[in-house]
Amino acid sequence: MTFEDALLRLEKKKIKSWLYVHQLGELGDGECIGMESVGKLWRVYYSERGAKSPIREFETESEAAQFFADKTEKYHHEYIENLTSRGLPIPEDP
Repeated sequence: MTFEDALLRLEKKKIKSWLYVHQLGELGDGECIGMESVGKLWRVYYSERGAKSPIREFETESEAAQFFADKTEKYHHEYIENLTSRGLPIPEDP
């Protein structure tokens, strides 16, 4: 799996697009999950307030992309569940 494959998977599953970055190494507009290449490693990170916090590093893009997609899906479901349990509306994609 590549980063682009992961993005397609998230799009097909209708994961909120503001919960993840759409380009390698991007910071995003709010709290989101991202992925980047760092030297010979691939890193999945959490982006918040203009800073990246590493979550996990991998030796291959395939492993990182799989983890990125899985982590983003889990984050999406937890976020939506939190909002609905509190009776709050779910924001639309821009």
